[in-house]
Amino acid sequence: MNVDLIELLRSIPTDPRIAGQPIRVMAAAEKYKINHSILSRWAYGGMIKIIESAPKFLLLDEGDVARVVTIFKMAREQTTSRRAGWILKRVLGH
Repeated sequence: MNVDLIELLRSIPTDPRIAGQPIRVMAAAEKYKINHSILSRWAYGGMIKIIESAPKFLLLDEGDVARVVTIFKMAREQTTSRRAGWILKRVLGH
């Protein structure tokens, strides 16, 4: 089951309308309904492209944010919260 789920989630594309568009981490957290510290962790872990970083400032690629959050939420719906993080890492090759 996990292999099929991982392959399905890998097929989720990045939305070309927002790919490369900058979004602040706090705005992304509010828009995509996910904790900003999780987004920051994913960004610094290489799962979401960082456009610009400074103390108290993190600008992310909105296309990456949307795709990663979608993958995580779908994985969480199909499994447990702890398992969803493991699946996200496998989908993104981390």
